Formats: sequence, C-alpha cells, structure tokens
Amino acid sequence: MNRSNGVFPLVIVCLSLLVSCSDKGADPDTDLMLMYQESEPGMEPYMTRVLVNKQFMRLDDGVDQSNFTLYDRKQNVIYTVSHENQTIMQVQSVNSKHKIERKLSLDAKKLDDASLPAIEGKQPIHYQLQVNDKTCADVYVIKGLHEEAMLAMAEFKRILASIHLSTINNTPADMQDECFLAHDVLSPSRSMQFGFPILEQGADGVSRLLVDYDRAYKAASDVFSLPPNYRLINMAGTAVDTEI
Repeated sequence: MNRSNGVFPLVIVCLSLLVSCSDKGADPDTDLMLMYQESEPGMEPYMTRVLVNKQFMRLDDGVDQSNFTLYDRKQNVIYTVSHENQTIMQVQSVNSKHKIERKLSLDAKKLDDASLPAIEGKQPIHYQLQVNDKTCADVYVIKGLHEEAMLAMAEFKRILASIHLSTINNTPADMQDECFLAHDVLSPSRSMQFGFPILEQGADGVSRLLVDYDRAYKAASDVFSLPPNYRLINMAGTAVDTEI
C-alpha cells in the first residue's frame, strides 16, 4: 500500500472518527448501515452506503431517492434501479460450463502492522492477498465484526462471479489477469476470509474505506422496495416477462 501520497494519513483520520462514533445496540427492527469512501484512479473519491438486514442488502450513494442496487437475499436476485430510465435490471446467478484453465496459486501474507487504530477494542489485521506470487490487494480486517453484512456481501459477489464466468469468453484477454480471475471469478469473497474488511486497496489503485457504521439504523419503510410500474429488463436490456 502506498502511504507516501497523503492517502494513508487520511485513512487514519477517518478510522479515528469511526472509532469515536457511538455504536448503539441493534434490535431486530433496525438495519445495519455501512458508509464507505470509494476511490478510483483519475476520479474524485465518492461515498457509497450499504444497508443490510436478513432479507435485503441495498447499495446507493446515501440518498434514499437516488438510483440503487437491491439484493433480495431470499430470492438470490440482484435488481439495479434507474429512475431516469424507469427501468429495473434483474440479475441472477448463472450456471456455466466455462472453466478457468490458467493455473492460479492463491496465498495470503499476514503482516505485522499496527498502524490503524482499534475498532471495538480489536486491532485491524493487515493481509496481502497474493495470486501466483503477485500482490493483488491489501486488506485490513477485523474478525467478528458485521458478520451478517459479510454473509450478504459474499452472496452478492457470488452472483456477480457466476456472470463473469459465464461471459469469460467475451472478456478481453488483457482484462483476464490473475487478480481478476482469482478475486472476481473463482474466489469472489476472498477479501473477507479473515474478517470484515475496513480497508481494501487493490493493485489497480481502487480502494474502499469504511468510514462509518450504525447497527441501529432505521431505514425508511420503502428503501427495500422496488418502484412500481418500472420496466423489468435483463442484462441485455431485454424485457423480462415476470412479476416482481
């Protein structure tokens, strides 16, 4: 992880604020709210919000009225809602006979690194996730934190991984590097194998930092609902002949 460009001190500040926030005890009628700062090369950092309960996971920009992605955990279906187009794209797991022929050796290196502050009395643990001796990602995790969210995220990523595998023959060869094949196709929940990631940074410069959370968040009653009368389509943009 590059700590020389001012990004790492910012991480310290954000996590220090996270440590100081009050963590109210949750009850069965509340949701878990996670707020992330996402960074990509050539773009200004932006915020994403994740709302999780036992039935749904919603991803958006923190505004209830904005476009959003809804994962129905019971039906194992992902819906992406566009208010501008009044469409809902439906994505489900795909059974594919495609195989990854390339040999991939996955390893993880635990580093002695106490540079980040403790959260809920637990020190983040730094791992480097490697594929064929190449470091693909640095992750800082806390064991036992937000386990329900980890389950939901793993389910969500497995659906996306099945789609990546089903379309692998159409994926440009220069995009099929070891990190993509390992983390996005074969082992999509790999970043969570040691605990809940509070900071992830890929070799491609993409990073995700947890800056806030609330176990007792009371989401509006309609945030886990799909808009009525929107056109339901599949990934190709073709109408889906089914009821939501």
